[in-house]
Amino acid sequence: MIKLELMIGHLGETPLLERHALSGKDIPYYFGDASSKDIALVSNTSRIEWTRDFKANANSLELRSALNVLIADAPNGNAIGLLFAGRYVPKPSALGVMFDRGFATWDDKEGGRPEYAVPRQGCAVFLDRIAELRGYGTAEFADESIYTAIHELGHVFNLVHREDEHNFMAGSEKKDPRGADYFRFTEPDQLWLGICSMNPMVTPGGLPFRDRTGSWSNVAAKNGPRTSNVRIEISIARNQVLPFDPVELDIRVHALPKSGKVVIPDEIDPGYPRFRIWIEHPSGERLLYRSPRHYCPSGKTRTLNPGEVFERDVSIFGQSGGYTLREPGEYTIWAELYISRYVTVRSNDVQIEVLPPGPKWKKQLILAEPGIARLLYYRRASHRSRHLHKLLTYRREFGRDYNAGVIDYAIGRIYANLAKSVKDKSSRNKNARLAATHLNSAADHPLIGSNARRISRTLVKELLG
Repeated sequence: MIKLELMIGHLGETPLLERHALSGKDIPYYFGDASSKDIALVSNTSRIEWTRDFKANANSLELRSALNVLIADAPNGNAIGLLFAGRYVPKPSALGVMFDRGFATWDDKEGGRPEYAVPRQGCAVFLDRIAELRGYGTAEFADESIYTAIHELGHVFNLVHREDEHNFMAGSEKKDPRGADYFRFTEPDQLWLGICSMNPMVTPGGLPFRDRTGSWSNVAAKNGPRTSNVRIEISIARNQVLPFDPVELDIRVHALPKSGKVVIPDEIDPGYPRFRIWIEHPSGERLLYRSPRHYCPSGKTRTLNPGEVFERDVSIFGQSGGYTLREPGEYTIWAELYISRYVTVRSNDVQIEVLPPGPKWKKQLILAEPGIARLLYYRRASHRSRHLHKLLTYRREFGRDYNAGVIDYAIGRIYANLAKSVKDKSSRNKNARLAATHLNSAADHPLIGSNARRISRTLVKELLG
């Protein structure tokens, strides 16, 4: 048997739920019953107010920071966290998300301790999104909220989706309210949960989230094409970097010109099971990029007209647990999109060389300082942040640095976020001007990705238009 505390928190003004129960049974009951009592989960609401200082509408950094607060030095040892929030800012349609520790740096109060730099210790449920489907205050809203909590906690125990029958691990969004026939774990999942105390693949904080090739979104799984008219192209702006240099992977999904309209899963993100980024290590070992976030398939699709391109980028220099490209040598990177059960589209390969220690490192080491590394990864900071001011000083002193473009891009995004978040008009205008200065500089730099260049120019128009 393994004993775990389920620490529950609420972000910002997110309203408290009247109960953390489903059909009269609390959350721990379902895990204890399904695991034949191998999982002794105990709800702990003593810290429910500890996370109120975080905004109800949270981004990934805020969720991880709230989790740190919630489970730090748990009263009775092992703990996992369940956060109730308003909405997930990067993906407002998400009902819930399971997330890892993220891009850990040693100066975090908890991140510097090995026992906290672990996968699968927390999840969040987004009540505003659930309310859009069920209506605040209804019985269906309460049931959907706890169903989603149990679903995401299932991912914490390394369960994957099961769409073949009604159960807790069925897709997280359903048009109609769920009946009681959903409030169960399948027999295979019960067997999996029953070995939690002895298998690190199951134990929260054990091994990374497992292979998810069997996980599919409802719409694409049933209606996906048997032949693909889609091409995926990836690229990077630089092919030589230091282990701590900011690196963006540009991703373009093309509908071929003679294809007609193409429907693809709206899940072009390594946090979804249908989209993967693979990295071949200099030793020849192939590893899956470990996204710090794990989204439930939404069933939503994106339609591309003939010749149309969907473009985005992913910061791949950091992943769950820390830096991605840690050792010198040449890496090969490619991406895969599972269009349907029958079709997988593979991108081209790109090579990137991580340079060994040398003269360049001395000046660049400032970028590896934990506070600055975290700022470059999340592109979030307050205007008083000493790390932001230190990075600004570095940028002024080394204007010809090959990282100048990505640094300007990060700083510009930070000031753009500040401009959007402040109410005072003069402060907003000041932050907007600072953002525009850095974003224009980023857009003109030769060593910056095409998507970052596009976003830079778009943001400048929005801020100054």
